[in-house]
Amino acid sequence: MFRSLSFTLLVFYCISGMAQTDDKKEDDEKQDIGTEVVNVVKPYTPSISDAFKVRGTPSLDDSVTTKKRPVDYTIYSVPVASTFVPAKGSAAVLPKGKKKKLYNSYVSGGFGSFGTALVDFYTSRALNRDERLDLSLNHLSSQGGIDGVVLDDKFFNTSIDGSYVRFNRDFQWGVEAGYENRIYNWYGLPDDPLLTEERIAAIDPQQTYHSAYAKGLITMEDSFFTDGELMYRRSWDAFGSGENRVLLRPDLQFPISNEVLDLKVDLDFLSGGFDQGYLSADKEEYSLLKV
Repeated sequence: MFRSLSFTLLVFYCISGMAQTDDKKEDDEKQDIGTEVVNVVKPYTPSISDAFKVRGTPSLDDSVTTKKRPVDYTIYSVPVASTFVPAKGSAAVLPKGKKKKLYNSYVSGGFGSFGTALVDFYTSRALNRDERLDLSLNHLSSQGGIDGVVLDDKFFNTSIDGSYVRFNRDFQWGVEAGYENRIYNWYGLPDDPLLTEERIAAIDPQQTYHSAYAKGLITMEDSFFTDGELMYRRSWDAFGSGENRVLLRPDLQFPISNEVLDLKVDLDFLSGGFDQGYLSADKEEYSLLKV
């Protein structure tokens, strides 16, 4: 019985020793897992919270401290004479361009081939503070003489105009008048064998045109009648033709409540006549009225 018990204990001890050896080996394997180094690289991005202020006066860790000695000083003020006087500021002045000279009158003239003459004249005169007078003259003529032309080929154009204006405090008015004379020679002839020298010598190619007009203008302030124009023109020629024209253009304004009614009137009457028609010897007349 004792041998059996001893053998049993021996077997139990061996089994316990083997179990402890396996447990220790397993613990050693668990503890020895190795070492790894991981480096995390990240760019530095500073922020305002990372900044700090450096102290202006650093702390000193000195075993020897020197006591500051008091310093007394006095300042003596001495006046110094100065001759400096600041200049007064002024606005910059822009350079002015040369003022163009204007003339109240001018006249020009010219002369060319075929006896051509040119005259151009104009003047504007202030009679006084409230009155002005304007005059103009234009002339252009030629004596002709073109080679191969058997009829007269001269022409003559002349016109003269004048105006008078008066300025008042509440209104201004003026008158204008003019005259024009034009002389032409219709020298063109067809190539017709029936036009003999005798028939050509009997032709009078000259035609004369006349035109005269008179006009009145008025402008008023603080009135229902603001301005107006009245004109009469007469035109006629050397063959008994004539024409008359009357033009009336008043401008009226009528206040209605808070609005203004502007009434512009245009009356234009034209009448004329010919001594004879183009295909008949009867007198022809015409008239036209526009409102």
